Amino acid sequence: MPNTIPSWSISRIQVFEQCAYRAKLQWLDKIPDLQPKTAADRGSAIHLEAENYVQAKGDLTHNLRHFAPDLAALKAHYAEGRVTVEEEWAFDRDWRVSEWKSGWLRLKCDAVCHLSKNHLVVIDHKTGKRFGNEIKHAVQLQLYAVCALIRYPEVEQVTCELWYLDQNELASFVLHRKQLAKYLAIFDKKGREFTETTDFKPNPNIVTCKYCPYHPDRQGDCQYGTVVNQQGQMVRISKPIVAPEGYKVDDAFAAEAAAYLKLGE
Repeated sequence: MPNTIPSWSISRIQVFEQCAYRAKLQWLDKIPDLQPKTAADRGSAIHLEAENYVQAKGDLTHNLRHFAPDLAALKAHYAEGRVTVEEEWAFDRDWRVSEWKSGWLRLKCDAVCHLSKNHLVVIDHKTGKRFGNEIKHAVQLQLYAVCALIRYPEVEQVTCELWYLDQNELASFVLHRKQLAKYLAIFDKKGREFTETTDFKPNPNIVTCKYCPYHPDRQGDCQYGTVVNQQGQMVRISKPIVAPEGYKVDDAFAAEAAAYLKLGE
């Protein structure tokens, strides 16, 4: 069984930097995330609406109304052959373009527009909130820009944009080829750390555990989760509740008790 994760993406890096142990459970141990994904499913549906509209396969929907002029322009560029949608990019460990399945780094682009021979625009649609995600979204823009300059050596300038479809907001980042080496070194370090580490330490806290699917109160695959009790105190769960032999514990009571007890110290 391998002891390292062979490939990375920006979303994997962000999980890893929050809690390496969660990354291990998800991509090394390959434990499925079985939690409901209402927001993710909605996001996928709206991405498909935008893709269909740009390709003239569907109408402009209510979900896309805030970016109607922008999407109309993108649709016109697509008709002229300057736009690709849902493009899959992959690179090997030496940052050479590779096949998707064998890729060391993988990313998907919602839309790529070739404005000119030297200027490329990469667009990513967002349906989640912007507030509180500014830093990780900025890092995503930087990685997309780096990959675009590598994939298209004739391009001198890349503009990466995040379209927040719900909030009617736009974030952008511009990278010139002369800046490439600086940003490439940053992401090369991140990617190698992720794919070469064998030490996946847990990082239980109120932030990292809040939405983790493996939390002891959810799927239960992680034994290090934390909860907050009614006094607002963070309580660490380092072991699952185990009933004495021959004694039956009601599941609902056990779950409630876990919120108040500091276990495994």
